[in-house]
Amino acid sequence: MINDPLSHWREMLYFLGFIAQSFFAVRFLTQWLSSEKKGESTVSPLFWKTSLIGSLLLSVHSVIQLQFAPCLIQAINGIIAYRNLNLEQPVQKRLSLKALITLFIGAIPLCALAFILQ
Repeated sequence: MINDPLSHWREMLYFLGFIAQSFFAVRFLTQWLSSEKKGESTVSPLFWKTSLIGSLLLSVHSVIQLQFAPCLIQAINGIIAYRNLNLEQPVQKRLSLKALITLFIGAIPLCALAFILQ
C-alpha cells in the first residue's frame, strides 16, 4: 500500500460532497415549491444559483477525492448553470456563444491540470 500524505486531508474534507449534495437538494425543493405556488413548472434564479454552487463544491470534492470524471462533469454542469443564470441578464450583458464554448473547452485542461498537480 502506498503511503499517501494527503489521505488525512481527503478524509477531513470528505464532507464537501455532502454539502454539495445539500445545495442540489435545496435546488430541487425551491423549484418544486415555486412551481406548486404558481401552479405551473417554473425555474427561478435561485435554482441556477444553488446548482452553480453545488457543481463548484462537487468539483472541488472530486479533485480532493481523485475522481477526474465527476470533476469534469460537475465543471460542465456549473458552466451550464452559469449560462442559464446569464440568460436572465439583459441581452447586452449576456455571455456569447463563443465565450460559452471557450469555457467548455477550457474546463477540460483546467480539470486535468488540477489532477496533474496532485
